Amino acid sequence: MIAVRIIDPPMDDLRSDDPNSPAYEVTFWSRLSEPTDLPAHERGWLASVVQLAEADVKQVIQWAEENVGDRTYQIKVAVASRDDGLNLVWLYGTNPAADDTIQ
Repeated sequence: MIAVRIIDPPMDDLRSDDPNSPAYEVTFWSRLSEPTDLPAHERGWLASVVQLAEADVKQVIQWAEENVGDRTYQIKVAVASRDDGLNLVWLYGTNPAADDTIQ
């Protein structure tokens, strides 16, 4: 069974001691509903972050697809760095906030 943990704000303690079962971070993106005087495409984004463990990448993608609703999502995998830190590597999906520009 996939271990799911909702986090706010995202933390860097996403770790797995098993190299055959890495930890993942799924970020769901949805448009802000306010300010109402702005068109939707000019509003910012809300990120909801979930950490998943005890799953492989196919299970994580399936879980994200089942929970995405009308949002979009991005999946990152946790990778230990040489200085005992943590890096999150983009694996799948999109971050609409990174591409968002108001014209």
